[in-house]
Formats: sequence, C-alpha cells, structure tokens
Amino acid sequence: MLGSSSLPPASTAEATSRACSTPTGRAESGYDALDAYARSKLANVAFTIELAERLRATERTRGVVANCVHPGFIPSTGLYRDVSRRARLVTRIASLVPGVGTSIEEGARRLVEVTTDPAYADRTGQYVGGDGPEEPSEQARDPAVRERLWRVSADLVGVDPDWP
Repeated sequence: MLGSSSLPPASTAEATSRACSTPTGRAESGYDALDAYARSKLANVAFTIELAERLRATERTRGVVANCVHPGFIPSTGLYRDVSRRARLVTRIASLVPGVGTSIEEGARRLVEVTTDPAYADRTGQYVGGDGPEEPSEQARDPAVRERLWRVSADLVGVDPDWP
C-alpha cells in the first residue's frame, strides 16, 4: 500500500520502455519522439485496462471505474515540437487540411463526457475515442503486457504490485 512518504518520481516513458519494449526491457537504440509518445499512450491504455480488471476483482472498490480517453489529434498542443523537421512539416500541413485534427475544446469535451456522463458510471476499462468506446489495440489488451507494465510501474513508485 502507499506509505506516507513521498514517492520517487516515475516516468510513463520509462515504465513503457521497460514493460513494452525488448524482452530485456531496454528500448531500441536511438530515440524517436513520436515512438516514445506512441509507447506512452500504449502504456496509458494498458495500465487503465489492468487497473479496471483489478478493481473489478475486489469488493472494496465497488463503484470505482477506470477509463481512458483519446482526445483526438490536436495539432495546436505543441506535442510535435521535438520530432524531426520532416514530421513537424507533415503535421503542420495535415493541421491545415479541413476536417483533419480536433480542437482543444473538442478534446476537452470528450474527457468531460467520460468523467461526468452517467452512462460511464458503471463502465470500466473503456478506451473512449471521438465516437465513444473503441476496441483498444491487441497489445494494450495483452494480459502479459498489462501485468508486466503494472509490476514495473509499482516497482518504480515503490508500492505493492499486488494492490488492490
């Protein structure tokens, strides 16, 4: 369980790298910002599904749900500032095409909907996109990936991996 002391900082990218990369837990050589971003999103979805399963398995967490939201491609966030020049150019061009991308307001609306809509009050483990719940990737649903990510994450923050 969580102690009263502050927890050491943990990075989603580090946990993802250790849990979702090579069998040794080491990331491939080199660094790619888009790959790191994609892996962190995979970790968010896999972790949410694992948390939802663990919450379902215990009586004391009845009524607690865990869902994740894909707010959409929001070009104005600056997310692509650390990618290659070519990727920034492609992203910029794509953002100018009508109908491509999502506004910050629309992304926020999706998050607010999932957190406040009574329809999600008893739905857990959902991956919610622009059109509602969607099937997450096969890797995010993989029990071995989820379990490994859970254990690595618990180790990084110093909590009991068997919680709850």
